[in-house]
Amino acid sequence: MHDRVAVEGGVTVTAEPMRILIADDEPLVRVGLRSALEPHTDVRVVGEAENGPDALAAIARQKPDVVLLDIQMAGLNGFEVIDRLGDDSPLTILVTAYDEYALRAFDANAVDYLLKPFSAERVARALDRARALLGASRAGSAEERLREIVRDVLAREDRSAGRRIAVRLGSRVVLLDTDTIECITAADHYARIHIDLNTSHLARESLSNLETRLTQHAFVRVHRSVLVNVGRITEMRTMPSGKTRITLSSGRRVMTSEAGRRRVQSLIDSW
Repeated sequence: MHDRVAVEGGVTVTAEPMRILIADDEPLVRVGLRSALEPHTDVRVVGEAENGPDALAAIARQKPDVVLLDIQMAGLNGFEVIDRLGDDSPLTILVTAYDEYALRAFDANAVDYLLKPFSAERVARALDRARALLGASRAGSAEERLREIVRDVLAREDRSAGRRIAVRLGSRVVLLDTDTIECITAADHYARIHIDLNTSHLARESLSNLETRLTQHAFVRVHRSVLVNVGRITEMRTMPSGKTRITLSSGRRVMTSEAGRRRVQSLIDSW
C-alpha cells in the first residue's frame, strides 16, 4: 500500500510506507509500541520478535527500514543483533529501561534511544529522525547525533534519580553525575572538573559555559576561577583577613570572593 504525499505546486506523488519491525521480549512493550505507531499513516509494522535470534530471522525475512530493538533480550542482546547484521543492519532505534547504554547506542550507529517508559510523543520524535535518514546518507555528523542522544537521556522526566551533564573530555563525551562533582576550576580556555582530591578531568569547555549549565544543580561561582557544588560544602569560616574559606567534603579548601560568599550564603539560606 502506498501513501499519497502532497508536494509543492499541488502535485502528489506516492511514497512507500516506512516498514518497521518491533523486537522486544516484553509483550506489553510490543503492544505499547504498536499503539504509539498507529497514528502514523506512513508507518507499517511488518513483524515482531521476542528474542535476539528471532529478531535476526525476522529482519532477514522482512527487510524492514527500521527496527525498534530492545537491548536486553534472550539469546542475543540488541547490540549483538546489530553486530551480527553488520552493514546489512536497518536503521535501529534502541529500546531499554536503563540509560547507561546511551553512549554504546551511539557507537552502534543507532538512530535513537528510547527509555522505558516512553511516551507516544517520544516515539514520534524517534520516527522523525528515522524519516530524515531513510533517504539520506547514514554517515551524518557523529558528534551531533551523540549530542541528540545525550540530550534525550537528560530530558527524561525523572531527573532527580540521576542528574547528569555531558562533558567533552578530549575526543570523548562522557556523562558525569553532578552529585559526584566537588568543584570545577579554570584551566586556561578549558576547565578542570574535580571529583575529589585525587581525581579530576580536563573538560574542553570554558568555566563560564559550565556555570550556565550547572546553575540549576546548585553550583555557584565562589571565585572568578572556581565553581563549587554547594552540596559538597562542609564548612564556611571567616578568616582574620575578613575573607571566607570554604572546606569541601574531600578536605579541599577554597577561598571565596565577597560576591561568591554572598551567592553561596543566599543559596544555602533558600534551602
